Amino acid sequence: INRPLREIMVYYKNGGKDNAPFCTAVNMAAHLTDKEMLDYFAPGAVFNVGAGEFDCMAEVERAEIIL
Repeated sequence: INRPLREIMVYYKNGGKDNAPFCTAVNMAAHLTDKEMLDYFAPGAVFNVGAGEFDCMAEVERAEIIL
C-alpha cells in the first residue's frame, strides 16, 4: 500500500527573520501516529532550523497535525 506522507505544522518561538517566531510545515513518514508526531515536536524541543554553515537552534512552541 502506498500511503501519502503525513504533515505537521510546527510553530517555533524563535529562529525566523531577526530571530522572530515562525512556523513551517514538515512532512513525516506515513506510518507515524498523531501521538508520535506530536511527541517528536513537543513544546520545548529544540531543532536546528538553519542551513549549511548557518546553524540556528529554534525551540518548538506548539505543533498541530495537518494530514
